[in-house]
Amino acid sequence: MSTDVKRLLRQLNQKELLALAQRKKAKVSDKTPKPKLLDILSAIVSKRDIQAFFAKPGRTGAYAALDGAIFEKKCLAYLNRLGYKCQIGDVQIKGMEFDVTGTKTTGRILKKTCWVVAECKNKPTVVMQDFDKFLGKFTHFARKHPNEEVRGFLITSGVFDPLVKKTASAHHELKLLRIKRGNP
Repeated sequence: MSTDVKRLLRQLNQKELLALAQRKKAKVSDKTPKPKLLDILSAIVSKRDIQAFFAKPGRTGAYAALDGAIFEKKCLAYLNRLGYKCQIGDVQIKGMEFDVTGTKTTGRILKKTCWVVAECKNKPTVVMQDFDKFLGKFTHFARKHPNEEVRGFLITSGVFDPLVKKTASAHHELKLLRIKRGNP
């Protein structure tokens, strides 16, 4: 049993774990508790199985771009619910672009602007290369807004590699988030 596999499985909700168990033909019921599902699946599932679970076979070219656009709209809707006024991909700094950007003004007397920038990854696994690229863009953006609060979201429809989760925990201004793909 790989601890990395168990870390990936912990990111899944009950419904996803049950679907994965069904795919692997494990004998579990809908009432099987999550800890028990984790134990069962960690013994029979590999990283490749988890990636295949989140893969979208046959979706390339224009279909993949459409899937990405739909996922970005879902992420935009989530950030709007948090109180940010967001837009998709309009902030560019020397060729650097974020999928979603937005602002929120706080304070009644002393108005303060809080920026949010998000990178949306509609893919099975977010790896360190994805995180490093986002962190570099985020850091550059934050330097351009020194007197304002800047928060970053790395959002995926899949899972985060355990090393990404560990590294991100050192950056309090960044948040990793999973959102199921589909219509907003």
